[in-house]
Amino acid sequence: MIHFLVNLALSLSMVSVMRGGHFRPPGGRARHASFNQGITMVLTLMVCSATVLNALEICTDEEARRRNVNTPYFEDFLPNLVIGQEGGHVSLPCVVCQTNQKSVVWIRKSDVHIVHLLQVNRNTFYADKRFHINPLDSPDEFSLEIQNLQPRDSGLYECQVPMEPKKLSRVIDLKVIVPNATIIPGPKMIVKAGSQINMTCYMTLSKVTPDLIFWFHNGTRVMDNNKTNILTITQERGNYTMKSTLTIQNAREDHTGNYTCINSMLNATSTYVHVIRDVTSHFSKNDVTSTHPTPLHLIVSMIVTIVIGLIFCPALVVPSLATIILLWLSILNSE
Repeated sequence: MIHFLVNLALSLSMVSVMRGGHFRPPGGRARHASFNQGITMVLTLMVCSATVLNALEICTDEEARRRNVNTPYFEDFLPNLVIGQEGGHVSLPCVVCQTNQKSVVWIRKSDVHIVHLLQVNRNTFYADKRFHINPLDSPDEFSLEIQNLQPRDSGLYECQVPMEPKKLSRVIDLKVIVPNATIIPGPKMIVKAGSQINMTCYMTLSKVTPDLIFWFHNGTRVMDNNKTNILTITQERGNYTMKSTLTIQNAREDHTGNYTCINSMLNATSTYVHVIRDVTSHFSKNDVTSTHPTPLHLIVSMIVTIVIGLIFCPALVVPSLATIILLWLSILNSE
């Protein structure tokens, strides 16, 4: 494809120059100058195209002679670590020079699973439709493209040329990062009507800083309203991170619902806010521990105390029995 584009640009330039030679603009010198400029442009394109086409030749005979080999070998300038993001795509680079009609196999080392087999005639066999070879012009390029990355795709991948007595292989470590989205203070909030609500959404990506974060309330986009100062949204950017804070002044009951923060890459998280008139009324009696014993507990405690007193110290217990009964009745009435 690149060869075609370069040749097309060169051909169009030559046609333009030839057309400039047939048309005679006012003033012969101007036409002649235009023709000379066209020739200069064509020569420049020829030099540039030659440079580009030479650059496309990844594996050259000169490099083979320098290595003094006539068997397949890998290019050394390619990275051994590739980092991708869940849902995105990556390219695992592999350049094999002098394949000599040999097949190239991609293997995932974690389960010795052949993810892709590429034969000499470039017929392909995929174990997963998300995998494919990058269709470049260079016959030496065998980079493995993976679409819709999943965390399970992380691991070691081996670009292999089966040979005897020893295979030729190159290992690439693929790490798939899962974007992190969190809302502080947590997945659920209970606030009193009239108070202020603050929700902060933190988003972290692996390769790029997230773009704008959008807020939704029960599926409806939340818009910034600085005029009334009822609702404000602030955004802060960092390295591969972004923070967005949603502030609601004077919370009302209709502010109750599900709040979601999301960016254009569809990384999202949610929290539920419940605005109530009285916070204490929201909790059931079972959620509140009583500080007073029940009347049954009082009766049992009084009986045990009287029995123990009568056994060990009857002289002190009998005169104060009436006092104990009166005290118990007063406590019972307070309940």
